[in-house]
Amino acid sequence: MLQLATQHRQMMLALNSFHAIGMTDIAPDLKGPAIGTALRQSRIEHLQAQE
Repeated sequence: MLQLATQHRQMMLALNSFHAIGMTDIAPDLKGPAIGTALRQSRIEHLQAQE
């Protein structure tokens, strides 16, 4: 049960980070794959700050 609760918390943190970081949170001049890279990095940093 503890493992399930831990997994649920990790999933909720990941979802919250996905919703918390959007296009308005990255540099507006990015193009193509750089957009995805910047979003992913910002979401990782947001997740790490939550732990």
